[in-house]
Amino acid sequence: NSNVDSRLYDKEYFEQTDGADYFYKGEIAPKFLRAIKAGALTQGQKVLDIGCGRGDLTIALARSGANVVGVDYSKDAVEIALETIGKMDEDISSRISIVQSDATALDFSNEEFDSIYMLDIVEHLYPQQLFDCFAECFRILKPNGSLIVHTSPNRWYNDFGYPLWERPINIVANALFKQN
Repeated sequence: NSNVDSRLYDKEYFEQTDGADYFYKGEIAPKFLRAIKAGALTQGQKVLDIGCGRGDLTIALARSGANVVGVDYSKDAVEIALETIGKMDEDISSRISIVQSDATALDFSNEEFDSIYMLDIVEHLYPQQLFDCFAECFRILKPNGSLIVHTSPNRWYNDFGYPLWERPINIVANALFKQN
């Protein structure tokens, strides 16, 4: 029974991962806005954000009118999210709660959520953890609810592949084609 070590996902990790440049400017990264659109979110839905990290998507969901619970395994992620949400207007922060939890054993009632978002988490889980997490999603998702999943590269790619390979190529392509 393998478990991902939550200490891998420390404050430094969350300060550098995808979307951090938007987050620390108080903006929402485009991928989170696309995820909300894909989930056909409606006002007042109860939504779960598994692997909420800094709270990027959790905050965007609340701004879109949802009542959101963000869950993350990492103590540092939970602290960053809580600190950020604590500085927000009450009309948004009152619709958000953050919980530190293992995604394979969620303390929620059956059929509690209208939608569940799992953005950039599945690639961080071992196969049995992913199976157990999906079983939990099935249990806590309302009938006809939505499960929105997005995957991205794992920590190895974020630490080595992107900065040493993809980012330099993006910089050159953006300059060449005059785009961002």
